[in-house]
Amino acid sequence: MLHMNVRIFQLKEIFMLTLILWVGLISACKKDDSYFVGKAQIETSLDTLLFDTVFTQVGSATRFFKIYNKEDQAVSLEISLANPQSSFRFNADGFKGEGKTTVEVQPKDSIYVFVEVTINPDAPVSASPFIVEDKILIRQGDQSQEVQLISFGQNANYIPSKDGKGTVNLLSCKLGSISWSDPKPYVIYGVLVIDSCELVIPAGTRIYVHGGVVVGKESVYSDGQILVLANGRLTIQGTPENQVVIEGDRLEPDYNDVAGQWGGIRLLAGSMGNRIEGAVIRNSIVGLVVDSAAVLDIAQTEISNNSLYGIYASHAEINGENLLIHSTGSHALSLTYGGSYRFHYTTLSTSINQDESLVLTNYRCTDALCLEPVKVFPIDFTIDNSIISGGSEDEIILSPSSAGDVGNTFKAGFSHCLVRVKNLLKADQFPKFLEECDGCINQKFSDRIFADANKNNYRPDSMSVVLELAVPLPAILQDIAGKMRDGLKPDLGCYEL
Repeated sequence: MLHMNVRIFQLKEIFMLTLILWVGLISACKKDDSYFVGKAQIETSLDTLLFDTVFTQVGSATRFFKIYNKEDQAVSLEISLANPQSSFRFNADGFKGEGKTTVEVQPKDSIYVFVEVTINPDAPVSASPFIVEDKILIRQGDQSQEVQLISFGQNANYIPSKDGKGTVNLLSCKLGSISWSDPKPYVIYGVLVIDSCELVIPAGTRIYVHGGVVVGKESVYSDGQILVLANGRLTIQGTPENQVVIEGDRLEPDYNDVAGQWGGIRLLAGSMGNRIEGAVIRNSIVGLVVDSAAVLDIAQTEISNNSLYGIYASHAEINGENLLIHSTGSHALSLTYGGSYRFHYTTLSTSINQDESLVLTNYRCTDALCLEPVKVFPIDFTIDNSIISGGSEDEIILSPSSAGDVGNTFKAGFSHCLVRVKNLLKADQFPKFLEECDGCINQKFSDRIFADANKNNYRPDSMSVVLELAVPLPAILQDIAGKMRDGLKPDLGCYEL
């Protein structure tokens, strides 16, 4: 009996020891549920994940990046897509993210995040735009980081490259000529600089510019620009029937009228021989900037929906005809610090804001408040057969540096135009403006002018006050849409009824 009791005691002892060992092993294997509290040192292997494959058919591509935990304690991360409905999907450390997932990263360790995108380049741009973007958001405590996701959708010519965002890229051809004649659209990604080269854009070409704010080491600027240097030249060869369209690359209906989507076109100092014909330039910050001593001929062109100016020129030369500039956040046509300008059959309208449609100056301030002596350069401006309208009492600003400039370094000639002026006629400004404006009429708010400006229809109304008030110009026989002008009594503005 004693022997049996000893045996039972030994078995109990072995059982207890085994139980203790199992508990110890389980405790040793159990994860510590405590995570780093506060702002952990979390790093990613990159800040932009680029899917540089341009898809020619429906397909997928996968890329990855790593997230590093620099702390001596585990961290808990919430990983998600900024837009769960986008074309991107991700897998973080083996956990598939249905828009969002939470993962643990061990001390001094890292995890992989795999990202996949599926593109159908033949889908409409509302479903598959030219450049597809999203973000991976990484949150830990109160801090967050992000990794940009960029892919390419529609089949197009990506200029200058597929990794051009935030970069400045040169187009040069040793004073020769390059033609963008491919039937596929062209997408400008970054800043395109034309130097020692003529860029020819044939009729029917469509150009989409991918804009956005870029924060550089020394500056913040708008991405998505076309710059033409002194030895560069821009030639656009559109027609009324086959226009060249230059606009932002967001073509979804919600972006039709969103201004400021890209930087605009800038002809820099000394650029000669530029010609733009049969073009539509829209949805930029400034449609065209024409710098000092640059020369531009522009015809049958619409510039619209700009967050600032339609055309801004300084000490330049512009010859324009059959132009429509409308729906600008500031002045439609701003000509500063002198220059030589000729405009025929032009329609300017800034009805969506209180800024004047047309501004002319012959000076430049040398300080922010214009208190120091100004620099003066002569301006020689003429406009005829045109409409200068809008929603303000004055749609014209004439601003010479001094009264003595008028007729000397400040020449402004208006002929056969519909204008909108009130304060301009004050005694200390230009009281004889309407008398000297040969064949001009002053617009009343009750006057019928356009068919429907609210719908961007700037053709003359059938009862418009601008009908049959222009003077025939033998060199200009068509309007902006290619319609023949009346040989005896054409209409004012860019459209013939």
